[in-house]
Formats: sequence, C-alpha cells, structure tokens
Amino acid sequence: MRTSRYFAACAILFGLALAGAGRVAAQERAPLKTIDVRIGPYAMTVSYYSEAAGGRPLLFGIAPREAPAGTMHYQVTAVPGTLVNAVPVKATLSPDPDHAGGVRGTVNLPVSGQWMLSIDVDGPLGSSFEDVPVLAAAPPALPQWLGWAIGLLPIWAIVGFVLAQALRGRRAQQAALAH
Repeated sequence: MRTSRYFAACAILFGLALAGAGRVAAQERAPLKTIDVRIGPYAMTVSYYSEAAGGRPLLFGIAPREAPAGTMHYQVTAVPGTLVNAVPVKATLSPDPDHAGGVRGTVNLPVSGQWMLSIDVDGPLGSSFEDVPVLAAAPPALPQWLGWAIGLLPIWAIVGFVLAQALRGRRAQQAALAH
C-alpha cells in the first residue's frame, strides 16, 4: 500500500516538472525581437520568434506596417558575413495568417557568427531589397534534453531511496510477523 503511494507521489512530481517545461515552450509564439526596416518604398517589421544559434533553425516573420494595396512577394536568403565560413541558405516562407501581406519563414543557420537576412520584396510599388543583420550564437554546450536528464538525477535518487526504504520496511515487517 505504501509503495503505491510513493509511486503516485513520484508521478505527480514528474508531471509538475513536465508542466513547467511546457509553459516555457508555449510562450515562444510571441516575437522575441522586432526590427523596423525600410525596404525601398515599403515600411516593414521583421520579427524573430526564436534565438539565432548555429545549427538551429531561425523562425522569423516579415510584415508590412501598413496594409498593402496589392500582392506582396518575398524571397529571403541568409547570407554569411565575411568571417563566417558558410554558403548562403534560402529560407522557406509561408503566408502569415496574423498579418495581411506578411510571411513567416524558417532558415537554418548552419554555423554561428554574423549573418544577413537578405530580403527581396516585390509589390505594387516595385521591387526592392534590404539586408537585416542576425548574430547566430554558438550552440549550447549540452543539448537541452541532456541538461534536463542531468538536472533530474537528484529527484530519481530520492525516489530510489524512498522506494528502497519502503521495501526494506515491508521486509522487516514481514520478517517480524513470520517469527
């Protein structure tokens, strides 16, 4: 009976830990950073939805500050800086449901360092382009899942200790009843 209570308590603690991690992931929908830029005749806002880091995709959005009078077409390429040993990478774009005439995109920055998002816009006022700087940080020393596994080791040690004590108490009680 006691062992099942310990298992239930451990399950509740584990569920609370996972619920806390889920709240952090849910908050990533709001932009982490926004930059106002002028791309030729177009006033635009570039929003970053993830941290720029080498080896990870960068999630971004581009939206006109005023509703466009016609259709807007975009092309975005991540161009490495002069000291970055990499090749340009094309971004994948999709319409932004939250901003008329805007797009959301993803581009993988393969290495850390200074990058430029080269944004080409073709709209009712003509074609133009602009470069927006991005600094890709070095990837973390440990993957996030490994950090969580190491961080939860004390909890698993406590759970193991409590279970061992419960089993030891049960064996002692059974031995006392048998004699």
